[in-house]
Amino acid sequence: MNIALAIQRGVREVLLEEGFEHPARKSPPLFVQDISFAADGNSGDYIKSGFSQQESSGRWTDGPEAQLALSFPSPARNYRLTAIVEPFLEGRHSRQRVNILMNGELCLEEELTTCGLQTITTTFRASGPTTLTFSLPDAISPAELNTGSDSRKLALAFQSASISPVNLHGWSELRQRFFQRARSFFFTKPAFNTPGVLLARGGRWAPGVVAENFGHPENEGRWTLGPSAKVSFTVLSSQWPRGVELHLFGRPMELAGQHARVTFSVNDSTPIPLNFSAKGWSSFYLPLPLERARKQIINCEWFIENPTAPNSCGEGNDPRPLGMLMGRLELRSPSWLRNHLSPILGIIPFPSDNPGRSL
Repeated sequence: MNIALAIQRGVREVLLEEGFEHPARKSPPLFVQDISFAADGNSGDYIKSGFSQQESSGRWTDGPEAQLALSFPSPARNYRLTAIVEPFLEGRHSRQRVNILMNGELCLEEELTTCGLQTITTTFRASGPTTLTFSLPDAISPAELNTGSDSRKLALAFQSASISPVNLHGWSELRQRFFQRARSFFFTKPAFNTPGVLLARGGRWAPGVVAENFGHPENEGRWTLGPSAKVSFTVLSSQWPRGVELHLFGRPMELAGQHARVTFSVNDSTPIPLNFSAKGWSSFYLPLPLERARKQIINCEWFIENPTAPNSCGEGNDPRPLGMLMGRLELRSPSWLRNHLSPILGIIPFPSDNPGRSL
């Protein structure tokens, strides 16, 4: 062994070069936990309290607090938690505050104000048995908001959570934090930045919309529950000088090759059948008659002939009687191109015997 080389390059490197392994260089296996809240996931192995029953796309928290039971190897080290969740936001309930605690020690304070899937990330230090607590002071039930009959106090719908080791002092960690904050600051947009949007993506109702017999917000929209569902809203005719159309975008519940039969009515008019395309998702347009310089209340109603609960057909655990999944509901100015080219293109706008147009 070259002693000069050992002094110059360090004893550890020389020993490794000569075939000796220093005990301190043996790294323990990486500790990674991936928790899936899907129907076929493993969340049941970790849930301690505060979560509702399993649904097809994930699990809702139920109450002001939800907990996961975790176990970490010794010695203590730093970890990162990344959770993909969807906040319960609708009507006048426009925020969900989230506090994350590890064994009672606060790690993160977050406020979610936009609908749809979002990522919550925090870092913490742990070893041994650990209780991960989500404190949810804004949990509320649809029944309390008069938007449905669901009495569960909802806050977050969890899709997944992952825990992995992290070096808090590394350059990559600092860079990732910087870009995460910059992205959320510059690219987060309000949920309702377009006039006429009644039901936005992610299933959030616009302020002033009154809905009955709709399910909780999901990533694709909201399901109608039971044989009928209603929506009421106010339209000011002066805001729509060229008239206004009601645009519906949705798909029916489909099980065993049969889909729900849905009819639709505005202001107690004769219900019109919604003829969905073979692909399921379809658009429908309905001209709304407006009187000049007046506020008018529009009452929309969906009638479902055969609502079906997925669990009754062996398709998951969802017990709700589902009819139609509403992805979008909005007011639009009439389309000159669609109205004038409908006979040529075969697109027949509402109302008609075949009002549907697939997208």
